[in-house]
Amino acid sequence: MQCGISATCESSVTAFLEACKIHTSTHEDPSELAMLLLSWLQRLIPKGVPDFVEETFGGLVIYETTCRSCGSISNQTEVFAEMRVPLPYATPTTAAGEVLLEGLVADVFAAEVFSDESHYYCCACGKYSEAVRRQWIKSAPPFLWITMHRYAFTDGVRRKILTELSFPLTGLDLTPFNAGVYDCVGALEHHSTVAHAGHYTATLKDHSTGVWWRFDDGHVREVDWTPAEELRGEV
Repeated sequence: MQCGISATCESSVTAFLEACKIHTSTHEDPSELAMLLLSWLQRLIPKGVPDFVEETFGGLVIYETTCRSCGSISNQTEVFAEMRVPLPYATPTTAAGEVLLEGLVADVFAAEVFSDESHYYCCACGKYSEAVRRQWIKSAPPFLWITMHRYAFTDGVRRKILTELSFPLTGLDLTPFNAGVYDCVGALEHHSTVAHAGHYTATLKDHSTGVWWRFDDGHVREVDWTPAEELRGEV
């Protein structure tokens, strides 16, 4: 791979996708493709064998909703394989790369207020009521897959949010949300100013050497990442 992709390798990739029943003529974004791949792998795991996909990427999140009328609390637990983090639109204050991943993750776990009484039905009250919802991680996965949600619809058109993002390559501290401290091992970047077209590259870390490699179709090269890397990528 470090010397580029050969015709044999390219045909092997096509065969691999076809074996996964992924149509090579169908456009999939990275999140959709990854979920298809992980689901396909899980279906191949024999019964009685530990699910290595869930053990590697799976986590549990708890949603706690408190009724403002009676104070009753209801909990809901969900399984997650990726953490989707919305990006704000670029503004004069964010143009210099001041948007930090840590802050955006904190926004995801911030309390959500249902001020419109039609949004939450309280079983204890037997009526719709205002409520506050909080969430936290009950079980954090060893490898946390974070997807930056870079797309929004304006005037009926899907557009890409071009805000630059800064994130640490080591020591992403998620302990305030009942998770651990994570180091970056890879990133996928979408190169385009529009949502409907573009090119993807992947940057991955070789654990044995600590060297970062950039995968760009048939071209693979060593790269030097700084401690805080700014990306316009999707993942």
